[in-house]
Amino acid sequence: MAADAALFRRLGAEYASLADAIVNPFLTDAEIRVSATFFAATRDYAVAYLALHLYTMAQSSSSGGGGGVGGAVVARRARNWEIRYASSAATANNDLEETSYGRQYLALIKESGYGSPRTVFQST
Repeated sequence: MAADAALFRRLGAEYASLADAIVNPFLTDAEIRVSATFFAATRDYAVAYLALHLYTMAQSSSSGGGGGVGGAVVARRARNWEIRYASSAATANNDLEETSYGRQYLALIKESGYGSPRTVFQST
């Protein structure tokens, strides 16, 4: 099964109504980023989860937030309820942690025996 818009919509149920024309560019971008040999049997899911992550991050950026995406909490206070968040620039290296889809992608990496996404993107 190739990573396609149907898998994207099945894994990301909240995006079930998106047209192929919207989904396909994100799938294409993810296809380029995910190694053809790294994931073997789970590559289609890796591509779909990465595409879902990229789409969710794009929606968050264009809407000025929301979508369950935000910077890491860097400070809290019990009184006066001060909570500060890291800027997106501060968390850019860890943006896969910012969406449930990015975390699913990272879980596939770990299940495949690698501990870091850098291994996936590293050229040989």
